Amino acid sequence: MAAELGGVRVAYEEHGLTLHGPTGPLRLDPTKAGPGPAIVSHAHLDHLSNKAHMTAPTRDFLAARTGSVEATTMPMGQTVPLAGFDVMLHPAGHCLGAAMVEAAGVLYTGDFNPAPALTTPAAKPVCCDVLVMESTYGDPRFRLPPRELVLASMNAWLDRTLPEAGVALGSYQLGRAQELVAILNARGVEPAVTPDIFALCDIYVRHGVPLRFRAASADEMYGALQPGQAMVVPRNFLGQTEAFARHLDEAKARAAYISGWCGVYSYHDKYRIDAQFALTDHASFDQLLEFARACKPRRVITCMGRPEALAREVTRQLGIPAQAMG
Repeated sequence: MAAELGGVRVAYEEHGLTLHGPTGPLRLDPTKAGPGPAIVSHAHLDHLSNKAHMTAPTRDFLAARTGSVEATTMPMGQTVPLAGFDVMLHPAGHCLGAAMVEAAGVLYTGDFNPAPALTTPAAKPVCCDVLVMESTYGDPRFRLPPRELVLASMNAWLDRTLPEAGVALGSYQLGRAQELVAILNARGVEPAVTPDIFALCDIYVRHGVPLRFRAASADEMYGALQPGQAMVVPRNFLGQTEAFARHLDEAKARAAYISGWCGVYSYHDKYRIDAQFALTDHASFDQLLEFARACKPRRVITCMGRPEALAREVTRQLGIPAQAMG
């Protein structure tokens, strides 16, 4: 599958999305090794690749999560020549170090979030000829509640719950977990975190994001949370059959799952939780359309998630030619 505009061909090949220019290919978030240099947009494990170009925080997350440091760092907001392209990275707002890639009139978003967060700047539209955008929430069914409403609901639940019980918040380890630490910090709470989340939070601090957290004690790892205490854990800790979740029940502590998908599905059968909140670090369906409109592209290519649904709606609602790829 490929599209061409202005002498640049955008193709989805066996190793992932590739820009083909006059002097060779530039691979974006490759899924396997291939010819030419590569750029990794952010440090979630479905995007990581060794021997690639990336921001310094993404390199540090890569080292922490995989043990590898084979990467060349690139700054945000500066033009860098690569594979015959003049490449510029822009903040993607998804997690610390996440970047959108601009090259030869093409903007590749990677996973992105146009809403401001406590730990990352919001992704801002960039005018382009071709917009290649993720479509995690690309189906019109995925109209998530506004971030402000989700935060108000979560804080109201914490107001009621923390004085009488310990609280465990489960989410993805990189991005949302650090945002949860920041939300708890804003309430004057220093949460305990698991070792993997601790290592990632520490990288946030090293890159200038002021988070307060501590390593979970042995008692807390077994769910012995006291009233007023909070813990941030990987989502799988809250599974129905997990020892941590069973110990939370025994200690009469409370738990909540935090994910954008909570705005679409119920997770009360999958996890031992008392509440769920649709806080996301991705663009929701309406935000995807608004971002595409603001970038003023001549063509949109959708990938990842629900690309067919988003391409259809971009064409129908915005009048911009769009196609799904990958």
